[in-house]
Amino acid sequence: MTHIPDNTEVKEFRIREPNGNVKKYKAGDVVHKDGKNYRAIRNTSGYSPEHGTKGGWQEVNKNRITKFTDNSSPPEYGADEGDEWFDNDSGILFTFISKNGIGQWVEM
Repeated sequence: MTHIPDNTEVKEFRIREPNGNVKKYKAGDVVHKDGKNYRAIRNTSGYSPEHGTKGGWQEVNKNRITKFTDNSSPPEYGADEGDEWFDNDSGILFTFISKNGIGQWVEM
């Protein structure tokens, strides 16, 4: 699970808009459903968060301390294992992994 930044707006999950159209979520949107919080890991619609990554969702947690960056370029320093970066230009969410002392941003 990943962390929700304190300034993130968490909305109640809805499958449909009030007009009946299927609700569309953008990568990075955070929703609440059945006592849990989820982040859209890509643009998604028509899938409940319980579908997990196949439906474009990842469960998130306010207790784990993970940094989240929302920018067009990755953080230059200070990234720790599990930190996330959402590329505003491409709409892709990355996570930071480290192996044998070498770290890199990997597309989720």
